[in-house]
Amino acid sequence: MNFSCLKKSCQKQITAAEPSICCWLCSNLVHVKCAGYSRVVADAVAQRTGLSWTCESCREVESELRAFMRQTRSGFKDLSVGFNKLDAQFLAVDAQFNSLKLLAESPKRKKSTPRDLQTTAISQFSTQWNSSSLVQPRRPHKLCLLLQ
Repeated sequence: MNFSCLKKSCQKQITAAEPSICCWLCSNLVHVKCAGYSRVVADAVAQRTGLSWTCESCREVESELRAFMRQTRSGFKDLSVGFNKLDAQFLAVDAQFNSLKLLAESPKRKKSTPRDLQTTAISQFSTQWNSSSLVQPRRPHKLCLLLQ
């Protein structure tokens, strides 16, 4: 295939033996000398080391594309922050839902009647009274001691 140099002042044919550089947007070729680069830079661009070359006709499109990419990146960051907030809210609601589900699944308690409450209160009181230090062993009364 024969390609002509994209530079208007040159427009000579580019052969396989001549070093050339390719526009990353439109894939048109230009002589390395016409682009104003050395062969080392052209080789680095050709090896796709993160470098790219843009022809004059694509430079305006490239600047618009870069602006669009910045806006898109900023929009994705905003979306990411929003999704993270929603995720945190969802986890909080999920935790509340799970705790309610555990309450619903807990065994049903027997309904207490007033008689049950009274019996429970009496047994608790007697247990506390017997185990407290207020209960002391009974001593015989003074009169009983005299009669002996």
